[in-house]
Amino acid sequence: MNMTFLDLYTQACHRCKLEVTDVSEEEEAVIKNALNYCYVNEAGKKDILISKGYCPVIDGLAALPEDIDSIISTIPSLSGTDKRIGNNIVTENTNITQYEVLYSVVREALVDDTDIPEISAKYFYPMTTYAASAYYTYKKKTDMTQILYQQYQLELDNAGFEHLDNYSVQNVYSSFWRD
Repeated sequence: MNMTFLDLYTQACHRCKLEVTDVSEEEEAVIKNALNYCYVNEAGKKDILISKGYCPVIDGLAALPEDIDSIISTIPSLSGTDKRIGNNIVTENTNITQYEVLYSVVREALVDDTDIPEISAKYFYPMTTYAASAYYTYKKKTDMTQILYQQYQLELDNAGFEHLDNYSVQNVYSSFWRD
Protein backbone atom coordinates (compact mmCIF):
# COMPACT_ATOMS: atom_id res chain seq x y z
CA MET A 1 0.00 0.00 0.00
CA ASN A 2 1.25 3.49 -0.87
CA MET A 3 1.15 6.42 1.50
CA THR A 4 -1.39 9.05 0.50
CA PHE A 5 -1.42 12.76 1.24
CA LEU A 6 -4.00 12.03 3.95
CA ASP A 7 -1.72 9.37 5.50
CA LEU A 8 1.18 11.84 5.61
CA TYR A 9 -1.08 14.53 7.06
CA THR A 10 -2.37 12.13 9.73
CA GLN A 11 1.19 11.11 10.67
CA ALA A 12 2.23 14.78 10.88
CA CYS A 13 -0.75 15.49 13.17
CA HIS A 14 0.30 12.61 15.41
CA ARG A 15 3.86 14.03 15.49
CA CYS A 16 2.26 17.23 16.83
CA LYS A 17 0.18 15.28 19.39
CA LEU A 18 -3.00 16.30 17.54
CA GLU A 19 -6.09 14.32 16.67
CA VAL A 20 -7.01 14.89 13.04
CA THR A 21 -10.61 15.63 14.02
CA ASP A 22 -9.50 18.43 16.40
CA VAL A 23 -7.35 20.38 13.92
CA SER A 24 -8.55 23.84 12.86
CA GLU A 25 -8.64 24.84 9.19
CA GLU A 26 -5.63 27.12 9.72
CA GLU A 27 -3.63 24.37 11.42
CA GLU A 28 -4.55 21.95 8.62
CA ALA A 29 -3.37 24.48 6.03
CA VAL A 30 -0.07 25.00 7.89
CA ILE A 31 0.61 21.26 8.07
CA LYS A 32 -0.45 20.48 4.49
CA ASN A 33 1.47 23.44 3.07
CA ALA A 34 4.58 22.32 4.97
CA LEU A 35 4.22 18.77 3.67
CA ASN A 36 3.97 20.11 0.13
CA TYR A 37 6.88 22.50 0.55
CA CYS A 38 9.09 19.69 1.78
CA TYR A 39 7.81 17.31 -0.92
CA VAL A 40 8.42 19.70 -3.82
CA ASN A 41 11.41 21.77 -2.63
CA GLU A 42 13.38 19.83 -0.05
CA ALA A 43 13.02 16.04 -0.21
CA GLY A 44 12.01 16.34 -3.84
CA LYS A 45 15.36 17.93 -4.69
CA LYS A 46 17.21 15.00 -3.11
CA ASP A 47 15.08 12.24 -4.63
CA ILE A 48 14.89 13.37 -8.21
CA LEU A 49 12.38 11.96 -10.67
CA ILE A 50 13.88 11.51 -14.11
CA SER A 51 12.11 11.45 -17.43
CA LYS A 52 13.07 11.40 -21.09
CA GLY A 53 11.55 13.55 -23.76
CA TYR A 54 11.95 13.97 -27.50
CA CYS A 55 11.90 17.56 -28.66
CA PRO A 56 11.74 18.28 -32.39
CA VAL A 57 13.65 21.33 -33.59
CA ILE A 58 11.59 23.72 -35.69
CA ASP A 59 13.26 26.86 -36.99
CA GLY A 60 16.09 26.53 -34.45
CA LEU A 61 13.74 26.15 -31.50
CA ALA A 62 13.03 22.98 -29.51
CA ALA A 63 10.19 23.17 -26.97
CA LEU A 64 11.10 21.32 -23.77
CA PRO A 65 8.55 19.25 -21.81
CA GLU A 66 6.30 21.29 -19.52
CA ASP A 67 7.29 19.31 -16.41
CA ILE A 68 11.04 19.93 -16.77
CA ASP A 69 13.04 21.16 -13.81
CA SER A 70 16.55 20.87 -15.18
CA ILE A 71 18.34 19.21 -18.08
CA ILE A 72 20.57 16.29 -17.15
CA SER A 73 21.76 15.46 -20.66
CA THR A 74 20.82 15.78 -24.31
CA ILE A 75 21.50 13.81 -27.47
CA PRO A 76 23.00 15.43 -29.37
CA SER A 77 24.90 17.32 -26.70
CA LEU A 78 24.27 21.02 -26.44
CA SER A 79 27.05 23.05 -28.01
CA GLY A 80 28.51 26.27 -26.70
CA THR A 81 26.17 28.27 -28.90
CA ASP A 82 23.00 26.38 -27.88
CA LYS A 83 21.05 28.00 -25.09
CA ARG A 84 18.17 27.13 -22.83
CA ILE A 85 15.82 30.08 -22.73
CA GLY A 86 12.75 29.48 -20.61
CA ASN A 87 11.27 26.17 -21.64
CA ASN A 88 13.08 26.06 -25.00
CA ILE A 89 16.43 25.12 -26.47
CA VAL A 90 17.60 27.63 -29.05
CA THR A 91 20.13 26.30 -31.53
CA GLU A 92 21.85 27.70 -34.59
CA ASN A 93 22.78 24.21 -35.82
CA THR A 94 20.54 23.54 -38.82
CA ASN A 95 21.56 19.85 -38.91
CA ILE A 96 19.76 19.04 -35.65
CA THR A 97 16.18 17.89 -36.17
CA GLN A 98 15.45 16.58 -32.65
CA TYR A 99 16.87 16.52 -29.14
CA GLU A 100 16.52 13.56 -26.85
CA VAL A 101 16.43 15.17 -23.40
CA LEU A 102 17.00 13.41 -20.08
CA TYR A 103 15.67 15.72 -17.42
CA SER A 104 14.55 16.04 -13.82
CA VAL A 105 10.83 16.47 -13.33
CA VAL A 106 9.13 19.20 -11.34
CA ARG A 107 6.85 17.58 -8.80
CA GLU A 108 3.28 18.80 -8.61
CA ALA A 109 1.98 19.72 -5.16
CA LEU A 110 -0.26 17.20 -3.44
CA VAL A 111 -3.86 18.43 -3.43
CA ASP A 112 -6.35 15.62 -2.87
CA ASP A 113 -6.23 13.38 0.19
CA THR A 114 -5.83 10.40 -2.16
CA ASP A 115 -2.79 11.85 -3.98
CA ILE A 116 0.24 9.57 -3.73
CA PRO A 117 3.63 11.27 -3.45
CA GLU A 118 6.05 10.23 -6.18
CA ILE A 119 9.00 9.98 -3.85
CA SER A 120 10.89 7.24 -2.07
CA ALA A 121 9.24 6.17 1.18
CA LYS A 122 12.44 7.01 3.07
CA TYR A 123 11.44 10.69 2.77
CA PHE A 124 7.99 10.31 4.34
CA TYR A 125 9.18 10.56 7.92
CA PRO A 126 11.36 13.67 7.33
CA MET A 127 8.39 15.29 5.55
CA THR A 128 6.19 14.77 8.62
CA THR A 129 8.93 16.09 10.91
CA TYR A 130 9.18 19.22 8.76
CA ALA A 131 5.40 19.65 8.93
CA ALA A 132 5.46 19.26 12.71
CA SER A 133 8.20 21.90 12.91
CA ALA A 134 6.06 24.25 10.81
CA TYR A 135 3.07 23.61 13.08
CA TYR A 136 5.08 24.55 16.18
CA THR A 137 6.37 27.65 14.37
CA TYR A 138 2.75 28.60 13.74
CA LYS A 139 2.00 28.02 17.44
CA LYS A 140 5.06 30.16 18.35
CA LYS A 141 6.67 27.31 20.32
CA THR A 142 10.25 28.04 19.34
CA ASP A 143 11.86 25.34 21.48
CA MET A 144 9.86 22.58 19.77
CA THR A 145 10.36 24.24 16.38
CA GLN A 146 14.13 24.20 16.78
CA ILE A 147 14.26 20.63 18.07
CA LEU A 148 12.07 19.31 15.27
CA TYR A 149 13.79 21.32 12.54
CA GLN A 150 17.20 20.00 13.61
CA GLN A 151 15.76 16.49 13.70
CA TYR A 152 14.28 17.04 10.23
CA GLN A 153 17.65 18.14 8.81
CA LEU A 154 19.32 15.01 10.20
CA GLU A 155 16.56 12.74 8.88
CA LEU A 156 16.70 14.35 5.44
CA ASP A 157 20.48 14.07 5.29
CA ASN A 158 20.42 10.45 6.47
CA ALA A 159 17.77 9.53 3.90
CA GLY A 160 19.97 11.01 1.17
CA PHE A 161 22.98 8.84 2.10
CA GLU A 162 21.19 5.70 1.00
CA HIS A 163 22.00 6.11 -2.68
CA LEU A 164 25.31 6.67 -4.39
CA ASP A 165 24.12 9.56 -6.49
CA ASN A 166 21.26 11.99 -6.13
CA TYR A 167 19.28 10.62 -9.07
CA SER A 168 16.75 7.84 -8.68
CA VAL A 169 13.99 6.81 -10.98
CA GLN A 170 10.90 5.94 -9.00
CA ASN A 171 9.05 2.97 -10.45
CA VAL A 172 7.71 1.36 -7.31
CA TYR A 173 6.87 3.20 -4.13
CA SER A 174 7.23 1.25 -0.93
CA SER A 175 4.65 1.42 1.79
CA PHE A 176 7.30 1.22 4.50
CA TRP A 177 6.68 3.57 7.41
CA ARG A 178 8.55 3.83 10.66
CA ASP A 179 6.78 4.93 13.83
